[in-house]
Amino acid sequence: MTDLLERKAYYLQEIDRLCETDLEQASRFVSEILSQACETEQKNPAVSAALAGCICRFLLHKKMKTRIIATLLTQPLLTRVLFGELNSYKYSLVFLLKRIVRHGDAAFLEWVLQLLQGNPYRDDSAADYAAQWSFGFLLREMQKAPPEYLQCSPECRAVLEKFEEI
Repeated sequence: MTDLLERKAYYLQEIDRLCETDLEQASRFVSEILSQACETEQKNPAVSAALAGCICRFLLHKKMKTRIIATLLTQPLLTRVLFGELNSYKYSLVFLLKRIVRHGDAAFLEWVLQLLQGNPYRDDSAADYAAQWSFGFLLREMQKAPPEYLQCSPECRAVLEKFEEI
């Protein structure tokens, strides 16, 4: 799996190039990287962070702005791995959570929050300024977005309140 670490720069460049020219091909490329990674050992934090970086580069690309949610909804493996298994950058998670809340699908939000709760890289003792992330930090940062941006539905608000109590 160190191959992922060695090829990360190439993968990131290729994801950027494909996103500029063909989003479907970029999606297939990221799925290919993900399937290769799932077949091998991904417990190494550096390898996990590299894989999360590749997925987030794809999802957060400017050409993906209107497709982030559809991609997460139609690719449950990608969603499950990104939120539930990988050493993802905390501010990427916050950005994605904002988009999920704004989408308004309470069941999907609940699933993502459950995945985050079970993520092995979650560290609820982490300080807000640390590289690690806590579940509470993600929720607080996500909710700092202006209400007119989040457009949080009553159903999503209920889900968030449920998880804030945990």
